[in-house]
Amino acid sequence: MLISRTRRTLQCVWQAVAELSTTRRYQSSSNQPSRQPRTLMEFSARELGDVLEGAGRAKMFWKCLRQGLNPKTKEGNLSSRIIPRIQNIPLLLERISKEVVTNDGAVKLLIQLHDGNSVEAVLIPSNKHTESNRERTTLCISSQVGCARACVFCATGRMGLVRSLSSAEMLAQVYLAKRRARELGLPEVSNVVFMGMGEPLNNATQVQHTLERLVDRDGFDFSLTRVTVSTVGPSPRAIARLADMPVSVAWSVHAADDAVRKRLVPTTVHPMAELRDAFRAVLQQRALARASLADLFAEVTLLDGINDDDAAADALAHLLLPIQEGGTSQVKVNLLPYNSIGDVPLRPAKPDAVLAFRERLIRAGLVTTIRQPRGADSAAACGQLA
Repeated sequence: MLISRTRRTLQCVWQAVAELSTTRRYQSSSNQPSRQPRTLMEFSARELGDVLEGAGRAKMFWKCLRQGLNPKTKEGNLSSRIIPRIQNIPLLLERISKEVVTNDGAVKLLIQLHDGNSVEAVLIPSNKHTESNRERTTLCISSQVGCARACVFCATGRMGLVRSLSSAEMLAQVYLAKRRARELGLPEVSNVVFMGMGEPLNNATQVQHTLERLVDRDGFDFSLTRVTVSTVGPSPRAIARLADMPVSVAWSVHAADDAVRKRLVPTTVHPMAELRDAFRAVLQQRALARASLADLFAEVTLLDGINDDDAAADALAHLLLPIQEGGTSQVKVNLLPYNSIGDVPLRPAKPDAVLAFRERLIRAGLVTTIRQPRGADSAAACGQLA
């Protein structure tokens, strides 16, 4: 009787979710960034050195950007003789049009782009890290306006894809957020995660250009292990692009069972085992270059009655454990809360179910943590950006 009632409930949920998916209206199928005037953020170190008459001045310019300062003003240390050479070249075309500080201290930034579209980025300050004993701020940035992956639990997925962002637009998010963090007195922005709006691997070329500038010592100078690209893994071919992205990788798995995964991420085409093998191949390549980049974060949003039972945990362990074979890679599972996005008939997994799920994965041999939501009261948490 109970099983029958549960099945009927799930059928109602999936029917409602399917209706939402089929009524979604995509504003554009374009995957190209919008054309815009060239900004200083796009100049290579060599080009900037030519304009500023010296590589040393180019390094000073980027030092200002790293600190959230404007090198075209008195905040910078550039000579008053040099500044006129770049005065007519915009530093960036984006601006913060709205800001919301959440109850738990996260700061959501609405960033207006040159063509009138907007994306959201979130500053997430944290307490002292257990190992470094340092306070830090993590910045979550967007790679697209909207997203074509259509995850049913994600507000961005309900938008559809409007367009991809250029590297300059992604770098502008980092600069604007660093500047705002400085003004608010937040801990230094030390981590950047591509977990905002969009699917990074559907904009891989521009994301790769952005990553190169983020980890460049003469650019934003972030540590390779403190920048993370999160992806649903659209296809094995798309996943292969990660081999050339020298940063940490997170796979938004959500379900190991192919049928359940297809329901949660309707654009899923390939079997999960096939996607897993593509990640495994990429991690093996990355291990040859740098051992610290051979690990994989696996993200799972747990939903009540859908992917939170013992069978789902066992299936997830069966899917992920082969990645650890050979000892070169480790999988670290993050269990995420479902954050409400309005009228979608989904519920977060119950706390007891989450704890049981974690313990089952740990016993199977997977490092597993439960992520606490940040910014959910102001639609700034995972899955709520739009």
